[in-house]
Amino acid sequence: MSHSSKPAQSAGAPSSQADAGDRIPDWDPWSPESKADPYAVQADLRERCPFPFTDRLGGFTAITRYADIVQAVHDTQHFRNGLAPKLGRPMPPLETDPPLHTVYRRLLQPFFNVPRMRTIEHQLRAFTVDLLESLLPRGRADFAESFTFILPVRAFCFLLNLPDTDWPQIKEWSRDAYTVYAHVPEYKERFAASNAALYAYSHALLEERRRYPRDPTEDMTTLLSQSSIDGVPIDDDTIVGAIRLLLTAGHESTNSGLANCILYLALHPESQAHLRANPAAIPVAVEEMLRWDTPIMAMPRVVAKDVELGGHQFKAGESVYLHYSSGNRDAQKFPDADSCVLDRKPNAHLVFGQGIHTCMGAPLARIEIKLALEELLARTSSFALDGEVGRTIFHRRGVTSLPLRFERRESLS
Repeated sequence: MSHSSKPAQSAGAPSSQADAGDRIPDWDPWSPESKADPYAVQADLRERCPFPFTDRLGGFTAITRYADIVQAVHDTQHFRNGLAPKLGRPMPPLETDPPLHTVYRRLLQPFFNVPRMRTIEHQLRAFTVDLLESLLPRGRADFAESFTFILPVRAFCFLLNLPDTDWPQIKEWSRDAYTVYAHVPEYKERFAASNAALYAYSHALLEERRRYPRDPTEDMTTLLSQSSIDGVPIDDDTIVGAIRLLLTAGHESTNSGLANCILYLALHPESQAHLRANPAAIPVAVEEMLRWDTPIMAMPRVVAKDVELGGHQFKAGESVYLHYSSGNRDAQKFPDADSCVLDRKPNAHLVFGQGIHTCMGAPLARIEIKLALEELLARTSSFALDGEVGRTIFHRRGVTSLPLRFERRESLS
């Protein structure tokens, strides 16, 4: 890996986007090297260049070490979420800061808490079994296209009280919405069209809930449409932004996390056999598989005012990415960090972030992956790769294809 002769990571170096054009990039998260083995690249960066600069996405600096990431996550005065929304107006709660963030989080959190998950677990398991029973008789399938892409979006449609028949279209739009990161010119039109369609769908959903409101304790859109902040009703554009965020972020990361877990088990038959024989160990194992192969590699922040962190001087206006996948492999935090230790405890990983922006949907993701692995392992005697795995691009770490061959358990034949 080449590094700039101009040490952009040193304290006092110019860091703002305004002078990013004068800086020599330290890395390229979209390079073939980074895509092939991002963890080796990240290990090198942590050791030699812990605050690497890239000129991609207008230029940003990555924070790669666990301790530095945690400090930045909790320093919401300097590292902010609401200063540079990606698509114009902020999409709450993710693209907001306190005190607004606190309000939106308090409104929406009950829809994702553990008690709510228990009430929908039966339906999530039914979706899982339905998908698996359509696949297992075949003996082989692309588990990305036929399972991991489908289960999370069906689950989220159920949570949002959307028609189950809408999931294929929402999934297609969501896929295209992430092509904005691909740096391929022809994807720009696909992104623009699908992003517009997601906003139109969100507007239509809000209008429908205004005409025919549902129980606000059971329906997020109805709740938002009836809520006020400091006595002022939440405006339609903000509600639509929140729905638009949920329609993509609500299932894409779970899709990647589930696929990564299944891929790990397909490559490690001994771990697969262990969890098949010990299903009670699945929840702890899921936490470790997600740490080992983190589905959302990094999340953005904007520096609100000059600050020093880990010996690096950040300047106001600078774009920063908190590199969770790198922090999750930091040996200063995790003994034997590059090994997947299925019974690792404690496991203070960064998969779902930390602090006020800890992933609101983490309980949903955890229960979906747990149920999926329980049913997959119970209904098979083995599964293994049956072709080449396709990988997603930064900032996601998932799969585009996951060909498997599998043996169905005789008792379930």
